[in-house]
Amino acid sequence: MNDRSPTEIIHGIIEEQEERELILMIEEQRERQRKQEATQPDKTPERGPYLRKKPDRLRR
Repeated sequence: MNDRSPTEIIHGIIEEQEERELILMIEEQRERQRKQEATQPDKTPERGPYLRKKPDRLRR
């Protein structure tokens, strides 16, 4: 049968739940970011040029 103790089983369930909650939080954050980016024009000085240049800096 199962070689895990009840405590190990409970800890496994808790870890799985925490992982699901983290995934949900990440998905919600990405959705908020997409909505925010969709409502902001590309030519905003603090966002537009910086975001276009950042990947070039990361490649070096």
